[in-house]
Amino acid sequence: RTALPDGLDEVVFQNERGEVCDGTITTVFFDRGQGLRTPPLTSGLLPGVLRADLACQEELLMAEDLPRIRLWVGNALRGLIPAFFCSQVSPPEAPLPTPRASGGDI
Repeated sequence: RTALPDGLDEVVFQNERGEVCDGTITTVFFDRGQGLRTPPLTSGLLPGVLRADLACQEELLMAEDLPRIRLWVGNALRGLIPAFFCSQVSPPEAPLPTPRASGGDI
């Protein structure tokens, strides 16, 4: 999280099919005009506490849809936080380390 560019507080992950999963420490919630929704567990996300408490309907969310919907992220400690999509993030200056298959330190 300390590596995030100024002004950004969260990163949202997508799976290999382009479906939105989770944030680094949050669950993703969205509204397309039919009430609060969250991606289904089948997209590869974790069953968060806030997600269970809100008991909202599940619906697939594709990464390409993020700029066109109302978006929130949240967790049990922080609650539901309004969010916005930002795709203009520059890659890190230094190359990322490559993990070793042996399980040693990076």
